[in-house]
Amino acid sequence: MKKKLLSMLLASVMAVSVCACGNSDPVVNKETPAVTTESTATPSTEVVEEKPLYPLVDEPITVTGVVMGTMTGESRSVWEKVSEITGVNFEWIIIDSEALNTFLAGDWKFDFIHSSAISSNIINDYGVLGERFADYNDYLHLMPHLQAAFEEYPEAVKAMTESNGAMYELPFIAQDATSTQIRPYYRTDLLEKYDIPVPTTTEELYQALVTYKEKNGTAGFSGKSLREDRYWGGMLYAAFGTSVQPDFEDDGTGKVVYNRTSEQYKHYLEYMHKLYSEGLIQQEYMTNDAQVCLGLATAGDTVFYDTEAHSLKADIWTDGEFHLSVMAPLTSEYSDDQVVLRQLPVAKGGLLLNVESKHLDVLVQALDIMYAREEVVEGSGLHGQSFMYGLEGVDYIKHDNGTYDFVTPEGYGSFTDYQYNVLIWENAGLAVDLAEYITSTPGNAQARQQGFRDNIFPYACDAEDVFPSKFLKFTSDEQDVVTTRYTDISKYVTEMRDKFIQGVVDIETGWDDYCAAIDIMHIDEVLEAYQAAYDRWNQ
Repeated sequence: MKKKLLSMLLASVMAVSVCACGNSDPVVNKETPAVTTESTATPSTEVVEEKPLYPLVDEPITVTGVVMGTMTGESRSVWEKVSEITGVNFEWIIIDSEALNTFLAGDWKFDFIHSSAISSNIINDYGVLGERFADYNDYLHLMPHLQAAFEEYPEAVKAMTESNGAMYELPFIAQDATSTQIRPYYRTDLLEKYDIPVPTTTEELYQALVTYKEKNGTAGFSGKSLREDRYWGGMLYAAFGTSVQPDFEDDGTGKVVYNRTSEQYKHYLEYMHKLYSEGLIQQEYMTNDAQVCLGLATAGDTVFYDTEAHSLKADIWTDGEFHLSVMAPLTSEYSDDQVVLRQLPVAKGGLLLNVESKHLDVLVQALDIMYAREEVVEGSGLHGQSFMYGLEGVDYIKHDNGTYDFVTPEGYGSFTDYQYNVLIWENAGLAVDLAEYITSTPGNAQARQQGFRDNIFPYACDAEDVFPSKFLKFTSDEQDVVTTRYTDISKYVTEMRDKFIQGVVDIETGWDDYCAAIDIMHIDEVLEAYQAAYDRWNQ
């Protein structure tokens, strides 16, 4: 699929200069009393350069943000730094997520909502239909950093655009050393112990499992996460043809196809059945929980892992080193290409604006800092990555050798604890600063990150070849079809996958009936809905 152009709207937006204030000092004195939300403070109109100068206002203003969850505290240090630089002070309202509907039904005495958990129904009701959320398209000219992010990640603007062409929330764009769902983990020491070469083809993987069972007496593959969009399933499915996505995909001509009835999917199931029937996959893979799988991995009774790899500890190895890695994509008799599904770096980022806010022009400029690739004020450590990991040089440190460190103050059990209780409310903005870095701390995380960097990311498909299922926007009628038809189809496909793998249904005699059943369940109507939404995506 050819790379798509940005929407005409974004392409037509020219980078414009953003105001400078009369004060030449780039930092606002936080002790200056802030004006209330009734203030009419606005940026000056003098244009001096394309990038904004700080502070953004002549006199500080106060805006109110809404966050959801069980968080404690009245602020977060990254947002305090934003206030210090911009002159926009933030007051926070914390509500329980279950109370959101009631909260929105009342008086909107807030300026924005800082939550990525806003449902599509709420966006439709209060945005598309109610027009109570502001459209970011009206403010892109004040957000040069966001414009640059959209140029670099064109899928982000598409993902955030609603069916009416509006953009009510901002994207969260993130890439780091763990940005993948394809995670075929294995223990290097066990392969070495039994003189098993690291497999490069599906046949070599089969032979490795045979040898492992002969020498160790156990099935070497836990198979706990047998899903074809992640972990081992995602890598193995891609090995049997040209497709990297087992559900919906562009066939290369712009036509949406459903791959669960494809020959590639059939070959994948035949292979998995072969492994299962010969006892090379743990026979209880459907019922083994995480602790059982972790126990097998710790004891060396499995060698190829799913999520249990995340919990392996150094004490299972006598030398204290982590002998854990990630396998590069395999090839097969059906495909010579080493390729796996790329994880798009885009997710819902929240930041919905109350269209009645008196400070939208200034607020969007402050939020634009979330998408800056470099410090917005020299020495501040504040840029897009800050809204995930805090201030560069203070809360996280990058080293010239391609590693990083998180700085966890005393009194916190982990950096994550410090991150979400002190630094930020939730992940937001442009967090791609650590895309090429791995942790400097030896251990489980470092071993896995090194494996992703060496053996997965170089083989990831192009971003434009990832079918955007989770970002497609359906009309009400299309959503009804997807909900009523595809829910049943998806459940049936999952049931039949396990029956084919376990041999409950013979794939040679049962395949045609399986495909026919999916047709009878109206996959054609589902494909029509997806095609319509995908065509809009490509406009």
